[in-house]
Amino acid sequence: MMISKMNEVTNNLLHQLSGFHDELPLTSEVIPTGLGDLDMALDGGLKKGALYLLKGRPSSFKLSLLTDLVCKTGIEQSQNVLLFTSRDDMEKTAQEMLANVSGVPYRLVRSGLLTDQEFKSVAHATSKFDDSSISVVWDSQDITAIWQESRDLKDREGLDAIFIYYLENMEDKDALKILKELAQELDVAVFVSSRVLCEIPSLVDDKVIRDEKDVADALLILHDNSPKTEMDRVKYDVTLFICKDHAPKPAVVDLVYRPNLLRFGPV
Repeated sequence: MMISKMNEVTNNLLHQLSGFHDELPLTSEVIPTGLGDLDMALDGGLKKGALYLLKGRPSSFKLSLLTDLVCKTGIEQSQNVLLFTSRDDMEKTAQEMLANVSGVPYRLVRSGLLTDQEFKSVAHATSKFDDSSISVVWDSQDITAIWQESRDLKDREGLDAIFIYYLENMEDKDALKILKELAQELDVAVFVSSRVLCEIPSLVDDKVIRDEKDVADALLILHDNSPKTEMDRVKYDVTLFICKDHAPKPAVVDLVYRPNLLRFGPV
């Protein structure tokens, strides 16, 4: 029998880990998403130099997830973020992001019917965007323009992550290859949402999914688990199936989505 101080054991372990750490090659930075279980499934978050492809059924809240990730990485993680969107409605996008960051429901931000405290919360959220480095390219789906705008911003201000709301022809494997090259050349994380319908996967057996996994570093499939109803819900239970590289089975991340705030969080 032996007795020892726990701090001695942990310090010895730290010394061993330090040796392993020093021997490892330098790797690209990882950007936490702020969603703990998702970060765990992605080995810490979004890796610079990597391509992430988000798919799902229509109305599965894919755009809301991108909006949430833009806010979390750009504001909470203080990263330089570039968003490409096919939208041309700047005001609607700004309202959604202010709702996300302020915690004031989107319908109130949209209507302008705010209490004094709600107005202060929105004003404070606005100041966070003043201090952030989030840029938006509106009404853009051209991959050549995405290359040029991304390079220009990287040279001018630095760039950590690119989010693309939708890109036409995203089912084209060549388009994914181009985005993967962009991620590697600029050393940024690229996260793109696809219009292509995708059901809950029989992941390993689906040839299309296998092909996309060969190009994207991770394929994320978002599924709404909530029962279908005509009534508005305060929250929805959703699941992300995450297929990485050559992993034999997907990681499964359960989340709660709150539509009034366009926010995702743990169950």
